[in-house]
Amino acid sequence: ATEDASDKPLGKPLGKLLGDISSNGPGSDPAASQNSNVQIDLTNAASEKEEEEDPSWKQLLESARANHHLLPQNSSSSSPQHMLTDTYSRQHTYLRISLSERCNLRCRYCMPPEGVPLNPTEATLSDDEILHLVDLFVSGGVNKIRLTGGEPLLRPTLANLIRSISQAHPTAVDSVGITTNGLTLQRQLPTLLDAGLTHANISLDTLLEDRFADVTRRRGLGKVRRAIDDAVESFAERYGTDVPGRIKINCVVMKGFNDDELRDFVMLTKDRKVDVRFIEWMPFSDNGWSKGRFLSYANMLRRIRGEDGIDGGDAAAVGIDGADEAIGPLDL
Repeated sequence: ATEDASDKPLGKPLGKLLGDISSNGPGSDPAASQNSNVQIDLTNAASEKEEEEDPSWKQLLESARANHHLLPQNSSSSSPQHMLTDTYSRQHTYLRISLSERCNLRCRYCMPPEGVPLNPTEATLSDDEILHLVDLFVSGGVNKIRLTGGEPLLRPTLANLIRSISQAHPTAVDSVGITTNGLTLQRQLPTLLDAGLTHANISLDTLLEDRFADVTRRRGLGKVRRAIDDAVESFAERYGTDVPGRIKINCVVMKGFNDDELRDFVMLTKDRKVDVRFIEWMPFSDNGWSKGRFLSYANMLRRIRGEDGIDGGDAAAVGIDGADEAIGPLDL
């Protein structure tokens, strides 16, 4: 579950890649504080039906596959700078790439128990194609890249991709991160760090074993909790603790399921260098969404304030007793 909880299949790896470019994320305040440890995410837990792809992107992919030339040399309208500037003249610098449609969990808000039909490998982006697209977007000003899924840890070449991106753009790219459910992260973490991984978002919707099994249809909460603790320690050893936000926990909040755990998630920041982000559960086709189980951003804030007896104050400055810092807006 994430700002990228469900990334789907053919045609969609590229569509998702393009659709998820963001510098601040929907609903966030670009001028807001960047240092909060607990954040409430107004982006969807899983994206709604995607719009039709712009034919120019299809031409771009065909060109990459055929010639390894990502842009016509004489095309100013298709320049990277032009494509990464939105209608408000904002230059976007953040790129998410879906590496796989496969996942080893079956989260109820994301996919059916039997999973989803998988496309053949040749129908999705190869490593070379991904790296060529990264080159294109970096040339347009992208400096932050996140590799998602499905579950990116299921892609055997993940470490090689991270290494290739880091080595190809050692100064232009500041961040190469992943969004993962964390089940196999503990085992792969040393290799990924050696390859150049700089950030990790870990999806976790509950701290209770029975609820974890219920929402994911699998067991493994202990593995995820150990992966979080190992990641906090390993990233601190590798990079120090001066830069906040290297490890983030993404929690999709559902009324009547895990909304009574908001304070418990907040308290994770007391003795761990992690950010916690609460994500509104948003509807998409057949994900079981219902109005009765939806808890809004505003209600999350009221619930957390009420539990601690906090009266008033802006979301960016509401302290949580015992927590490391504060509740603030989303920092992707």
